[in-house]
Amino acid sequence: MTEKEGFDTAPFGVQGLDQLLGGGLWRGRPYIIYGGPGTCKTTLSLHFAMDGAQRGESVLYVTFSESRTDLNLVAKSHEWDLGGIDVMDLTEEIATQHTEKQQTVLSSDEVEFNELVESVLQSIREKKPQRLVIDSMTDLRVLANNPILFRRQIFALKRLSRELGSTMLLIDLPTGGVQQSEILDLAHGVILLEERMAAYGRSRRRLQIEKMRAKSFPTGYHDMTIDAGGLQVHPRLEPQHRKAELSEVMSSGIQGLDDLFGGGLVSGTSSLFLGPAGSGKTSLSTLYVHTAARRGERSSVYLFDETTATFERRAEGLGVPVKDFVDQGLILERQLAAGEISPGEFSNLVKQDVEEHGSKIVIIDSLTGYAFTMLEESLLIVHLHELVNYLSSRGVLTLMVSTEHGLLSPIGYREKVELSYLADSVLLSRHFEAEGVVRQAISVIKKRYGSHEHSIRELQFGRGRIEIGPPLKEFGAVLSGSPRFEGNRDQLLASFEGERGRSEKGETNQ
Repeated sequence: MTEKEGFDTAPFGVQGLDQLLGGGLWRGRPYIIYGGPGTCKTTLSLHFAMDGAQRGESVLYVTFSESRTDLNLVAKSHEWDLGGIDVMDLTEEIATQHTEKQQTVLSSDEVEFNELVESVLQSIREKKPQRLVIDSMTDLRVLANNPILFRRQIFALKRLSRELGSTMLLIDLPTGGVQQSEILDLAHGVILLEERMAAYGRSRRRLQIEKMRAKSFPTGYHDMTIDAGGLQVHPRLEPQHRKAELSEVMSSGIQGLDDLFGGGLVSGTSSLFLGPAGSGKTSLSTLYVHTAARRGERSSVYLFDETTATFERRAEGLGVPVKDFVDQGLILERQLAAGEISPGEFSNLVKQDVEEHGSKIVIIDSLTGYAFTMLEESLLIVHLHELVNYLSSRGVLTLMVSTEHGLLSPIGYREKVELSYLADSVLLSRHFEAEGVVRQAISVIKKRYGSHEHSIRELQFGRGRIEIGPPLKEFGAVLSGSPRFEGNRDQLLASFEGERGRSEKGETNQ
């Protein structure tokens, strides 16, 4: 093996994983992939083998657990072709030796095991594969029935593959104990695969690089998914230390709303639109992507709580149509099922859209739905912080919609996870009652960068328009979360059905 070959990499052909590994595995070294049943060990190994075959490399796949027919079935389910892979199927030999051991009191374990391993070594000598997969170590360990014998032959495999410059992938189950510790120690790198069951929706898979000599890599778990076509690894977003310049002011298109935010929201910041159901949070956030699209800027909208058709229909009814902008590619809509997507998968989807679609505004509607993607609720803040931090570093305006419980949620109500500290600004929407009519009011209670208006304004929705009134001062019980209007009726907005009032002083999206 030349020095150049020793420092060349062998990719898996799985983009997210190769990204984590800095291009792939160092060639000519042994590696271990281990995990419980059904964690996609064989599928990942086939990815590795196929990538080598597609690059014109010689590949030997030695299987003790999955027959050639079984491997072809796996390949067929992903529309793969294993034609360029040399498969050495020893499943029959393993089954025969297990049967013979049960039918005789005479032990010939060492002879049989040595003969089997020697046949593998001989095949490796003859074929000189550049990539070698042994699937799996568990079967060899059971057949050896002797820790010293097993360890000796594994060292022989390691020595021969190193001499030939073969990159060897060993597949194993997490058996624990001294034997596995010794095998993990001899490997140049170790990758752990796990599957966890969710209370609802599909199971969640994840991957951890436990060890990788002579390489720096992101530690910890990374989400993984399997679909038709194979595996996808979704690297955890790394902390971003570069901050974008906070310069561009993003308008909503309605002066009253911009005034509440002290002139508008700023690119590279995040805003939380918080309030009970039906208080206008999604509609207000839609104003920003509509106005941006009119400027020719791109946005992304992620919907956990409603369909894209409902989103478009409501926007159309309020006079902020988005369908044409969606068709033009200026607004990217994604309808997501919380039970079918993992937090890491979602973060990487947003990252991909920002970098490939060029989105300047991102709406997450809602954080309530996003929270259901979590198996551990306590990690919501961590995932969201990483995502918001990344978007900020890219100069993206992030709008997060969060629903409080109940029609009249008190301000003192605490969600299980406190989210407001993550946002640079917070807009609070509330229902209030005046003369027997339920109305909506909005106010900005926080803006980290710059000043903001501290008043309360009335918000009204009607056919083809959104209207925001002038500041209202005659409110009582504001901090209770159920504000009560105590002023003159003429200060309120006229209804769109023709009430008289001061609507001419309000601002609309028309």
